[in-house]
Amino acid sequence: QFDFVTCRHSLQIFDKPDMILRELFRICKPGGRVYITNEKNSHCLGEPRSESIQWTYTEVAKLFADFRMDVELGPKSRRYGPDALLAAAEHSGAVLATVSNLYGYGRVDRPITADTPLSAEGAKGRVRVQMWDEALDRHRDGRVRVVEVRAADFYGPGITDGGHLGERVVPKLLAGKGVQVLGNPDVAHSFTYVPDVARALVRVGGDERAWGRAWPVPTAPAVTQRQMIQLLCDAAGVEPVRVSRIPWTALRLAGLVMPMMREMFETRHQLDGPFVLDSSAFTETFGDAPTPLEQGAAATVAWWRDR
Repeated sequence: QFDFVTCRHSLQIFDKPDMILRELFRICKPGGRVYITNEKNSHCLGEPRSESIQWTYTEVAKLFADFRMDVELGPKSRRYGPDALLAAAEHSGAVLATVSNLYGYGRVDRPITADTPLSAEGAKGRVRVQMWDEALDRHRDGRVRVVEVRAADFYGPGITDGGHLGERVVPKLLAGKGVQVLGNPDVAHSFTYVPDVARALVRVGGDERAWGRAWPVPTAPAVTQRQMIQLLCDAAGVEPVRVSRIPWTALRLAGLVMPMMREMFETRHQLDGPFVLDSSAFTETFGDAPTPLEQGAAATVAWWRDR
């Protein structure tokens, strides 16, 4: 058996794809990964018929559900993936437990709680609102059971260039160098420890009290970015480092050639002003408390040193 099995540009051409998937599943070790790329399927099914492409993603997701395999979507799948996952959950009877961020809340003037309405106006936020609304509609219709956990900015082991406290911060402070952050380093900001996200997802997926709503992931009390960096320095046993801001003008210029940088301006409010997640509802309902920031910082530093 293998740790990694791949099937590229071929699953859609077989009349019995379940047989192919069964074989991929058989030769993959428990805990391994089956990697399927199907971005060419639109040509096989007749571009630009999006309904045909959607059908393919839906049927493949159902196959994965039948084999009790977790599904992780790549960027080209996300256009069709949410409907496919809902269809797979409906087909299999499984609970669909998803992880999201806080983009859907838009601008807020108080801590985000389990009862804060989704009111985003930007494109990134609206996509998340639409996905959740569709899932909730199907849940209310009795077609599927859904639940979602929502986290603030991730930090912890395994978070590299995708996090505000990853590649741009930890390696530099370990080397005694100053770090740059996005937004105001001296306003309250919530950071969610990644292992707490995993624990929360498992909890809500298996507890019917959680179904049919979204829950903030257990998250430690908010601190400033500067304070969080100091906690990382303390955990590393190094002297405090200089913390400065990355000018938004620099990001605007970078956005001329990097679309991802342009998208960051939609969520700029999360970094320029206080942005706090109140997860007390989760703790009161299920009893799970967030990992203390000092403990999370120590684990983060240890992970970076072991890389």
